[in-house]
Amino acid sequence: MNVPDHAQVAQWLQRAGIDFYQCDECHGLHLAQVQEEEAVSNAGLYVEPHSIVLSIEVVVRPMGLLPLVADLGRLSMDYPLLKLFQDTADDSMPQLIIGATQLTGAGLSFEQFQLFLRAGLDASRQLIAECSHLDYLYRVDSMGEQLPHAPVH
Repeated sequence: MNVPDHAQVAQWLQRAGIDFYQCDECHGLHLAQVQEEEAVSNAGLYVEPHSIVLSIEVVVRPMGLLPLVADLGRLSMDYPLLKLFQDTADDSMPQLIIGATQLTGAGLSFEQFQLFLRAGLDASRQLIAECSHLDYLYRVDSMGEQLPHAPVH
């Protein structure tokens, strides 16, 4: 087992049959299929010196932010593989950041990488589905129009 670098992780993604692309703005390997999911604005793998980080950014509707923040403790316990936090900036919609980290300092095999990625993506999809069901997420239809939300009462 060796410590995987950027090129090795890209090769492993190809071997696992996962579509990805490398953008010009960052060093991430963006996961195309995940980015196509409802409310996901960005998804990628980032190869760091001693770890691989899975990061998924999900757009939260402004009225869903307060209930989401109140629910973060429970969600974190329900999805122990994932690290969850909210991000709010003045110039963009609020987001739920979903992360998972695989340490690589002692080396990593393809099978371990594949297990980490599948488990992280599966847990993330379940979390996104739950947040969508709870009406926390900003949803749009195929025409780019915002979908109606469930009434508060």
